[in-house]
Amino acid sequence: MALAEAGAPPDGAIGRWAERITRPLRVFVDTAAASGSWSADHVLAVRTAFDRWVATGIPIRLTFVASPAHADVTVRTVARLAEGISGRTTWRRNAAGWLREGTIWLARIHADGAPLSPGELHAVALHEVGHLLGLSHVADPTRIMAPRIRARSLSPMDEATIRQLYGVPAGTVGPEEPNAFDSVPPPR
Repeated sequence: MALAEAGAPPDGAIGRWAERITRPLRVFVDTAAASGSWSADHVLAVRTAFDRWVATGIPIRLTFVASPAHADVTVRTVARLAEGISGRTTWRRNAAGWLREGTIWLARIHADGAPLSPGELHAVALHEVGHLLGLSHVADPTRIMAPRIRARSLSPMDEATIRQLYGVPAGTVGPEEPNAFDSVPPPR
């Protein structure tokens, strides 16, 4: 499988979190800005999206915290995102490629004006948590990391991809090095 097909950046720069088993990734889900369009089911949909990726077996554990001051990852809600999308993720990494912090923005309302259901929000959150963990978009529309989210759950390929990503060191896989995502080294 080629690096870009796997859902890692096509430039070969692999960014991912260091192992977080003994020191869990601290996640803050901000619901203060959410109006009546969010229920406890919406919050649960976001939290279970994180839990679902962790259940794939990657070396990440989570703890949900009550303050963004104590978080590695912050999930923010807005009524709408300017681009007409339902989610956006940003993160910072150090020079070695290790992710250090991230923010996920989730819209509460579709571009067409309809509120996102908990199920729709769960799918968007799955997609954005995939980005937060280091994955990029893929061409396959049946996968959660497709640019236009049609899937509602992780596919076996999504699960295999995240396990593969967390099986290689962070940093750059250059043209002179074997591609960590291929079973056969690229031609020299």
